[in-house]
Amino acid sequence: MEENRSNNPTPPAPVYGPVIEPGERKPRGRRSYLRLGLSLFIIGLVLAGAGWINGARGISLSINSNGPQLYITDSDTVLLSAVNERNLQPFNKAEIKTSFADIEFIESDSYGLEIDMPEGYPDPEWKLNGDKLTVDSSKDWAGISLFNFNFVSSSVKVYYPRGSAFEEVKLSASSGNIDAEINYTNEIEIRTSSGTIEAILNGCGDIKADASSGNIKLTNEGENAIKAEVETSSGSIKIDGNMWMDLEAEASSGSINVDAQLVGKTDIEASSGSVHVNSSYGTEYGFNLKVGSGSIRVNGERYDDDIKFNDNADNVINVKTSSGSINLDL
Repeated sequence: MEENRSNNPTPPAPVYGPVIEPGERKPRGRRSYLRLGLSLFIIGLVLAGAGWINGARGISLSINSNGPQLYITDSDTVLLSAVNERNLQPFNKAEIKTSFADIEFIESDSYGLEIDMPEGYPDPEWKLNGDKLTVDSSKDWAGISLFNFNFVSSSVKVYYPRGSAFEEVKLSASSGNIDAEINYTNEIEIRTSSGTIEAILNGCGDIKADASSGNIKLTNEGENAIKAEVETSSGSIKIDGNMWMDLEAEASSGSINVDAQLVGKTDIEASSGSVHVNSSYGTEYGFNLKVGSGSIRVNGERYDDDIKFNDNADNVINVKTSSGSINLDL
């Protein structure tokens, strides 16, 4: 007798993951956003390539409160001196913000400001209010930057007389390099999302330097110790010159190289990258060195395990790496 299959229906197949009810919209997953980002990037490459073939030297697209903003620079585009003031009144505070422009802080014979932007780009805002100089070329770019392929360099240059002292200097670029000579300043902040930072310091107090994607180099040419916090997500860090105090340096992906006299507590951490510290300037140190995957050398001698020595001393160097070597010369 044949089995009655209608009385024994096949069980439904198991369902893995979230169940979408009828009429319910399926939520966007991470892959959807990745596809969207990749599509926008490819569009940017195509537009930049087509523009380059036809003589363009750059293209930028962003979305802000005014809607989509498209800027194209071609072979005929020139840098315009949006601002060229070489005899400003003295100031002892400076706050500079840019989106797609390099920043330079330069010793000169007088106080001055020079801003060069490609023709057709929004004019930057600036003001000298009392003893504070403020420049902001980021407001017209505020919003979502979809892509920026530019071969025309915009720049903001701040000039000051040699020997001038400042209470504070703040330099910030979303996508641009920062090159600064800073003297006799109590507080310094230098930040860039995508670009390099190079600063030569003399007679300064505290500095914070942060680059999301880019290298950082700080040099102390003064006689006093400078307290520093330095961090980069993707890039290398180099600290040199004279004395640094309570140095904190962290690189998520990149090497850290320190060649200077260190005083107080020094904390250095590299998630993926090597660390080399040369502080053989006659100071007595304690140290605490930890490595996840890599080697440790102290004054040329190799150690296969973590090592610490006199880590309660007045001057202590703490170094930690997850993947990379540690080289300490004292």
